[in-house]
Amino acid sequence: KRAEGLKELELAKLNHLFNHYPELQRALLLKEYFREWYRGRDRHKAEEVLSLVENRIINDSLPEFKKLLSIFNNWRKEILNYFIYPLTNGFVEGKHNRIKTIKRMAYGYRNPNNFKLRILATNPGFQVGGFHTY
Repeated sequence: KRAEGLKELELAKLNHLFNHYPELQRALLLKEYFREWYRGRDRHKAEEVLSLVENRIINDSLPEFKKLLSIFNNWRKEILNYFIYPLTNGFVEGKHNRIKTIKRMAYGYRNPNNFKLRILATNPGFQVGGFHTY
């Protein structure tokens, strides 16, 4: 949940958890730092902040976050281009995931048209093999 969306009781519970699990607090702070960084629209500033994030991960982070360093290294240009052109393929990835789930559930269908109809029924406005739904 977003930090600004927490209620007073939820904040109290979270602080209690932080007292017992300080690594959880470090993870949450890094997550919030990422959220703030992602809202930016200036590529140059985003590049500076990304370097700071990388340094924070290297110096004071949980091992799970260290895996991000290779992703940042391999996809740096593409990640930073988001701050020039704020487009993602999230919508397509979501549709693809939904179709894969339906496909797993449809294992054993003998009629491929039933599979197409199932995809179309759960994805309004989607087009499959000449079929289009609205």
